[in-house]
Amino acid sequence: MKLYFTWRKVITMIELTYAERIELSYLRLKGFRYLVRNEIGSISVFVNKPHRDKEVNYIPFGRSRGGYDHWIETQTPISLEEQRRTTHTELGKYEFIQWKDEPLLIEDLINN
Repeated sequence: MKLYFTWRKVITMIELTYAERIELSYLRLKGFRYLVRNEIGSISVFVNKPHRDKEVNYIPFGRSRGGYDHWIETQTPISLEEQRRTTHTELGKYEFIQWKDEPLLIEDLINN
C-alpha cells in the first residue's frame, strides 16, 4: 500500500495481487460493487452499499449463543433476495482491508 499526499487529503493506492484483480473484475461483471471484511475476518462483496450490524443467533433448542458483527444491506433476518446480492470471495486475501474500514468500491480498486 502506498500513500500519496495531496494538498487536502491522503490518497491511498492499493496494490492488488493478480488473483485479487481477476476475482474483483469477475465480481464487478456480475454486478457486485462493494468489498468489506467481516469482524471474523471473512471477505464479502455486495451489490448495494452495506452497513454494520450485530448478528443475533436466535435461541435454538432453548439455549442462547453469542453473536458477532457483520455487514448487511438491510435488517435481520436477511431475506433470500438480499442473500442473492452478496457473496464471499474465494481467491484473494485482501489484506489491505480491515473490519474498521468502510466498504470499498470495487471499481476504484480495479482502476487503481
